[in-house]
Amino acid sequence: LLPALLFASAAASAADAPPPRLVAVSGQGEVSVAPDRARLSLAADALNPDLKTAESQVNAIVRSYLAEAKALGAKDEQISTAGISLNPEYVWDDKLHQQKLIGYRARRTIEVVVTDLDKLGDYVLRATKAGVNHVSPPQLESSRSDELQRQALAKAAQDAQARAKLLADTLGV
Repeated sequence: LLPALLFASAAASAADAPPPRLVAVSGQGEVSVAPDRARLSLAADALNPDLKTAESQVNAIVRSYLAEAKALGAKDEQISTAGISLNPEYVWDDKLHQQKLIGYRARRTIEVVVTDLDKLGDYVLRATKAGVNHVSPPQLESSRSDELQRQALAKAAQDAQARAKLLADTLGV
């Protein structure tokens, strides 16, 4: 019973106290660095009346491109075949008022991390030569991104602290 009474009296006195004064600030931090690698997202897409043929077509394109990428110096850990999708493809038949199956669309996606930026154009050219028919713009990045994010966060914290100090000094608190 005694601890409960002490808690109740502390809560009552806390309710009488004025609310704490707070200053909320945000900070910004930025770090710039030249990219030292690029991430390429590619896909091979084929449409065929036969599902297995469509799948074989995209698999052949991917195998061909993987050989080209390795010839350019890509290592196994820099290449991933991100996935495959197999979907029926339909068109609308106005005469019959229904969808008509025209075949199957097979799609395989590939991701390549290019560490020699001088060869980036070659990776794209060899992709289209191999039959890759979807090429997304390369994403330039730094291999030190985790370290750079920590540096930017530290700068943002320092900026926020400086802003808070300026406000506190100006307000006399």
